[in-house]
Amino acid sequence: MGLAVLSLLSDAAEDRLLVCLVDDAQWLDQASVQCLAFVARRLMAEPVVQVFAVRELSDDLGLVGLPELAVEELDDRDARLLLASVVPGRLDEEVRDRIVAETRGIRLPFLSCRGA
Repeated sequence: MGLAVLSLLSDAAEDRLLVCLVDDAQWLDQASVQCLAFVARRLMAEPVVQVFAVRELSDDLGLVGLPELAVEELDDRDARLLLASVVPGRLDEEVRDRIVAETRGIRLPFLSCRGA
C-alpha cells in the first residue's frame, strides 16, 4: 500500500509541488500512519512535502525519526490578533474568548515534515 501511495503522490506532483497535510495525526488508525510514514521516509527526490501535526510525538505513532519543528503556544494577546486576522467581520467577544480558550492559545505543538 505504501508504494502505491508513494507512486500516486509522485504522479500527482509531476507538474507542480504537492503538499500533503495531515492534521491530528495521533487520531489516525495504525495502518494509515504506517503507510504515510513509509511514504514520508521515501520522498527525498520527489516534489512532495508531507506535514504531520500531532499533539505529542510518541514511539507508538511511527513518525519518530522524521524532521521535527516544535511550534509553541501563542500568548493570549497574539492568539487574539491571529484570530482577528483570519475571521472576516466582527466576532462576538464570548465566541472569541471560547475559541482562544479551547485552542489553548491557538497551538500547533508539534510538526513533523519531510519532502522537497
